[in-house]
Amino acid sequence: MSRFIIHQSQVPMHIELEHAHLLKIHEETIPSLLSNLSDQIRRDNLLKNPVIVDSKTLTVLDGSHRFVALKDLLKASFIPICAIDYDSPQVKVEVWYRLACGDSQRTNEVLNYLARNEKLESIDLRQIDDLIKSRKVAFCILSRDGVLAKFMEFNCSIEAYQKLKCIEHLIIQAGLSIQYLSDVRSALQAIFGKQATMLLIPPPISKEDVRAVALKGLLYPPKSTRHIIPSRPLYLNIPLSILYSQSDKEKASSLLMEHLSKGFFERKPPYTKIEDRVYTEDVLVFKRY
Repeated sequence: MSRFIIHQSQVPMHIELEHAHLLKIHEETIPSLLSNLSDQIRRDNLLKNPVIVDSKTLTVLDGSHRFVALKDLLKASFIPICAIDYDSPQVKVEVWYRLACGDSQRTNEVLNYLARNEKLESIDLRQIDDLIKSRKVAFCILSRDGVLAKFMEFNCSIEAYQKLKCIEHLIIQAGLSIQYLSDVRSALQAIFGKQATMLLIPPPISKEDVRAVALKGLLYPPKSTRHIIPSRPLYLNIPLSILYSQSDKEKASSLLMEHLSKGFFERKPPYTKIEDRVYTEDVLVFKRY
């Protein structure tokens, strides 16, 4: 089997080619992003970064838009993947906090509507953490007037996120905008600093949830999971010709191995800014000799 093992990584991982139809996504893609990304890949005539997958189930953990763009829009036969040990404790699943911004009166109208129709209950701020982890609350909404919770027991977190998706649509229809933040402290500061009017706090998502959803062919809404993956490889710059012209996977794989053998990985520390993104974990940037 042709695979390129990344020895510098903190988590067991390797690069290889996989048949496109074998990979499984767990989260919806955004059509506009998908279209723009496929155009960029076509213009570059290469794929900058591999699709990161769970080595056991081939569930896509990072790079869903890259994968769908290659498979469905660009009709690639093979996908360059970085297969990782998803069970490693160093790989974590975090969430995105939804921050609503806009007119205070419209926010109050939305909150009143949700309180009536979704039967939201008032809770104390100090209860949020325990309740949100208990799988008895689908989400909490924090505003300057207090905290509301949607009590709903569920087995898999996708049930809560499907409900949350409906709430997001209602917020947007009311004329408010939604921002997605990775840091809950920053989100809370925005609420109490009056830069935002409402904070939606979703429940945690487990690795078991991610695998189960993907294997069932279900999809979380966009911006549900946020995977922390130490030592992710970047800028492999794999020529698209490798993904198209070879009907033989082994021959295509040998071309990929040849490409990777002509370079090395340079480690960058956490919080390195690359292009327009700051990575909170260390990354490995591929450099040609």
